[in-house]
Amino acid sequence: MVAIQWSRDTSASPYGILLCDPERMSRKNGSLLFHPEMGLARTMLTVVVDGVRYQARHDNLQVKWSAGRNNDVVAEWQAGPVRVSEQFAVPNSSSVLLRDVGLVADEPCDVQVEAALYANPLYFDEFGARPGGQLFANGYASIDLYSIPTGRPFERFLTVKAQATPRGSRLSFVYAMEAVGTHEFTLYPNGHLFAQTDAVEPPQFDDASTTLEARMMRQHRIARTSLKATVSVLGKFDAAIWQYDFEWGMDAAMVALAASVSGEFELARAVLLNILQRLSNPDGMIMEASRFRGGEMAELNGNGAVLDALWHYWQWSGDHELLATHWPRITAITEYPLREEFTHSSGLLRGRRDLWERTPWMGVQEGFELGHQTFCAVGLRRAADMAKTFGTPEERARWQTAADGIATALVSDPTFALVDNDCLIRRRLIDGSVQRTLKPDHAYHSPDYLPYVPVPDSAVQEEVPWEPDVVEALPILYGLVAPSSVIAWDTLETLEALWNPTGIGGYARYNVAAEADSPGPWPFATAFMAAAQLTSGNIARARRSIEWLLDMAGAGGSWFEFYGERATPPLPPVGVIVWGWAQFLILMSRHVVGAEIVDGQLRIAPAMSGITQILRLGGHYVTVNVDGLAHAELDGSAITCERGTVHIPLPLRANHLLHFQA
Repeated sequence: MVAIQWSRDTSASPYGILLCDPERMSRKNGSLLFHPEMGLARTMLTVVVDGVRYQARHDNLQVKWSAGRNNDVVAEWQAGPVRVSEQFAVPNSSSVLLRDVGLVADEPCDVQVEAALYANPLYFDEFGARPGGQLFANGYASIDLYSIPTGRPFERFLTVKAQATPRGSRLSFVYAMEAVGTHEFTLYPNGHLFAQTDAVEPPQFDDASTTLEARMMRQHRIARTSLKATVSVLGKFDAAIWQYDFEWGMDAAMVALAASVSGEFELARAVLLNILQRLSNPDGMIMEASRFRGGEMAELNGNGAVLDALWHYWQWSGDHELLATHWPRITAITEYPLREEFTHSSGLLRGRRDLWERTPWMGVQEGFELGHQTFCAVGLRRAADMAKTFGTPEERARWQTAADGIATALVSDPTFALVDNDCLIRRRLIDGSVQRTLKPDHAYHSPDYLPYVPVPDSAVQEEVPWEPDVVEALPILYGLVAPSSVIAWDTLETLEALWNPTGIGGYARYNVAAEADSPGPWPFATAFMAAAQLTSGNIARARRSIEWLLDMAGAGGSWFEFYGERATPPLPPVGVIVWGWAQFLILMSRHVVGAEIVDGQLRIAPAMSGITQILRLGGHYVTVNVDGLAHAELDGSAITCERGTVHIPLPLRANHLLHFQA
């Protein structure tokens, strides 16, 4: 995995290469080309013109994604009279980074291009040069650096003679890595089930366009590329790159869902295999922060999200083998939330965690959490549908009954409904009261969790508000609450209090008065809101939410977990959130284009015009062009379009072009 960091901070290197083994999570200072004294400085090139040494400066550097079809990154800068262009690419199914260098000058001139191999001494303890123009570093991994044409190696530097001309000249540096632990790949012997149809051409658009729609399509392409870059061969990824070094089954489920609806079936399958074999256990627990917590500490939302992702993968890819092979584990994941310790006479699921992982000692009291109910209601419905093919009639009936019970009680139970004054609420307690504040519970005692429980004298004592919470948008975007209902509209209006919590826009996860960890706007929380706004027809606010997401993603098209001040240490530094890319892909497919599989049909109901997207189902595609929302043509012929919605029978027998028009 390679990331090109473009820094606006003048105290840091203008740009640098972060080279990582995706099977081994690390912080930035644990990446393979990071140096403890020089950071990423030695990953920059030096261009020598007439004896003068040049490197990129903050004021003459631009880094961008390639405007072509390839998923390359380009860095452009000026070395005296020479214009330098560096193009970074990783060929598919390789452990090689290609660094192609273009040199242009108004008048021909001889130059030298110098690259260095200062591999991280945390991992490498042997450095040198080999005959034939090759540098190497060996240790817990190995890296070779060579050039085309051949350069002259000396100690840790490789220098290539070249000429800059008006028409341009090119040379290349090649970084070849061999990682430790590749024997693990034998754990997944099935190979590439979808290789014959994996190459899908992205929709073309004007990359220079500044319209919101063009920016959305550009970001869609970047998000797909970034997920493929981030997820390892074994389906692993750091939930926030260079931040946690942990895996979450919940995050993995959202990535698998996003990959499924984006046609990246190979990636989705790898992530789901990782969930079924590593991020879940035989009891059906879903891993959080690379650990399993059961009982009142269980995050049941992870179970529901995994089931939803499995169903989407099955429906969109047509792969039956994965679910059939792992049905016993899928059954355990489904049954786990239905244990007696979680069930309640109302039909809701009880516990002492919330979707944001707050704990009993933080003040989460026993009760019913909205995020858990939403994901489990959706997931259990998916499990019941999967049981038609892979399970038993008894399983199907039990799971459907449980799903219906949660969904009904959530909005209409006379005592425990998660609705108050026509607004969704995040938590109702076991006595039927609403938990509106958070106060540390110093009486909480569990021998297992004593190392985590803060000392009472040093704990925060005051009671803080924790409503509203963006979780309250989830029943709207997942269809458990009618999007046109009073509850939906009043809830979304209440959630506007989360907009712009620190003066830079975006939606916070919840009331920042209760946020000691990461107060500020969150990208995937803002994507939740955009989805709910599109679903309820509030297009103006949705466009504002999406525009903020695009602005914060910047040229690189990536998001930090949140934006704001964070106490580092003791908390880890903020990293790039993988779920953010996944949630944007889901937003585009399910809510902007409005693509869903319902009752054996592909239902498409766009919410915005000016969008082109390719939907892949099995081995075929539907190219969707949205130039209006009133009428539609399928392959040039009129197709029924009721209330802006089109239905296409499945499975697809051929590729199709669907054109929505005004």
